[in-house]
Amino acid sequence: MSVLATTVGEWAALVIAIFWAILVVVLSALTLNFLRVVSSMKTLVDGITAETIPLLDEVGTTVRSVNREIDRVDGVLAGVQRITENAATISETLKTAVTNPVVKALAFFAGVKRGAKKMRG
Repeated sequence: MSVLATTVGEWAALVIAIFWAILVVVLSALTLNFLRVVSSMKTLVDGITAETIPLLDEVGTTVRSVNREIDRVDGVLAGVQRITENAATISETLKTAVTNPVVKALAFFAGVKRGAKKMRG
């Protein structure tokens, strides 16, 4: 048997070996690209995490301070409401206290005026 005289089985084995070698090279390249993508995704997630955690802390601090201010404003509004109610009560009391005597005084002077006209006329 000579070197050039190869059998069909040997040719088939050679083709299968070349096919497997190409398949291994392609799968290795795909695996390397996949590992690069996973590595860059991990870097991206780590960066987002590093920026998000302090941001969430700031948001929590802001919400707490806003809640304190809302409580303070509620207290101020309650005080203003009490003052408004007191002013309305005082206004009604003054109206009642002043209106009745003024009406009576006007009625008295109107009567005096009418009486004076009758006495003159």
